[in-house]
This record gives sequence, structure tokens and C-alpha cells, in this order.
Amino acid sequence: MALDFINKFIKWGYGEHNGPHKWETMFPIAAQGVRQSPINIIEEEVEKDSNLHPVSCSYGDGEYNRLENTGASWQLHLWPEETSLTGGPLHGEYEGFQIHAHWGSEPGRGSEHTIRGRAFDAEIHIVHYNKKYANAGEALNQEDGLAVLGILVKEGKHHPHFQILASQLHKIMVSGDEIILDETFDPTLLLPQDRGYFTYPGSLTTPPLYESVTWILFNNNIELSAEQLKEMRNLMTGCERKKYMVDNYRPVNDHKGRCIRQFCS
Repeated sequence: MALDFINKFIKWGYGEHNGPHKWETMFPIAAQGVRQSPINIIEEEVEKDSNLHPVSCSYGDGEYNRLENTGASWQLHLWPEETSLTGGPLHGEYEGFQIHAHWGSEPGRGSEHTIRGRAFDAEIHIVHYNKKYANAGEALNQEDGLAVLGILVKEGKHHPHFQILASQLHKIMVSGDEIILDETFDPTLLLPQDRGYFTYPGSLTTPPLYESVTWILFNNNIELSAEQLKEMRNLMTGCERKKYMVDNYRPVNDHKGRCIRQFCS
């Protein structure tokens, strides 16, 4: 998960010398933590929990959102005071503050979570913080600080609403570039029609890898067209000789005894 307020951790990335295989030495929690994300989900081993509820989310008018190239992903900044996430496994209300994605350099890889060992072509994260904390920065390292809606993506048909973002990515080609969207954007229109989900206690998937995330991963994917995925793959990192921003995902981690629960809609 790329967070704008942790860009001070400039040594990490997805390259040969600073990628996820090096994070254990840079950030000890990667090796010592007990709830690291992402993970592989095996449906036969998941607990179907009748006590879980649907998630409810809203994101206001979606006007004047800032779209940024962080060097690790594109990132759309939301207005937290206009947003709300409740229900599901959550206690209390969470506010959304950003959306970003992870993707591969070619079809068949790119998602962070996998289902029965299968990777998807991309994964979109809508990131929220617990409203009981003053802001996202304060919530970042709290056990119940963050909640992320994870949306798995495979190549397929054109997604009309995602096109609002895809059509603007060429304007933020280099790390640090940003624009203000001139169209309203509603993140709920990215969610799959079937709102069944898996949930488990996890972590940020980028440094500093704090174990502060309640993951809500929808178990039905959405589709983006090959052209829309290409727009993401054309972004540049702004480092390592301006490499293309591809394969910006962390491999799966050990469950370490965690219970993964499922809500079936």
C-alpha cells in the first residue's frame, strides 16, 4: 500500500537492490511480524462467518480529487470528511483518504493477494483510517488504525468508470507529477457487483509495513481492458534510470496462524 506520508522511506522500491526481498533487512517487522500482508487465500481453509455483515461505504461528491504519481503507484487523494466505511468486520467508522494500485508487467501477475495460488493482473486498494484517531498519520501504526478494501483485477472488458483515471495517467508520467481531476469520481463504482469478501488482520504492503490493517478483500474480481492496464504500465518510477512502474507488488507472506474469515453476500 503506497502512502504519501511515508515517502521519507526513499530507500525501498521494487528493484533488484531495494525490492521486497530486501525489506527484511531494512524493516525488521517484515521478518519478525505476525500479521504481514499480502497472503495467499485458500478458500477451503477459510472460515465462513455468519456473524459478519456487508460493508457500507460512501465517498461524497468526488470532486477536485488530486491524482499523483508517487514513484511506487498512481494515487488518488480523497477528502476524508466526505467519506465513510462501516460494517463488515469493523468496529466504528473509518474515513477514506486515498486509492492506489499494484500491477504486473504482463498478464498473469501483479496482484498482491492471491487466491489458491493464482495471481491477478492488478489489485486496487481503497485505504481508510479509523475515525477515532485524529488523522491517517496518527492511525498508521495502531492495531485498529487502518482498513483497506482490496479489489482484484483481471484483463477483460473496458471499465467505464476507471477510464476517468486511466485517461489522465499520461499527465502524471513521472514521480512527483500531480493533477486535479476535472471529472467527479466515485470509488464505489470500482467495487464488484457481488460484495462478498475475505477479511483478516494484516499490515501495510509497503514500508514501513506496520501491522495496522484490517483487510477486506472482495472475492470477486473486476475487469479492466488491456488498454487501461497499459496506461498504468506506462507510468515511470522517477528512479533507477526512470524505470517503467511495473511489478510493484509484494509477494505473499506466511499466515502465521491467522484466521481468514469470509462473508458471502
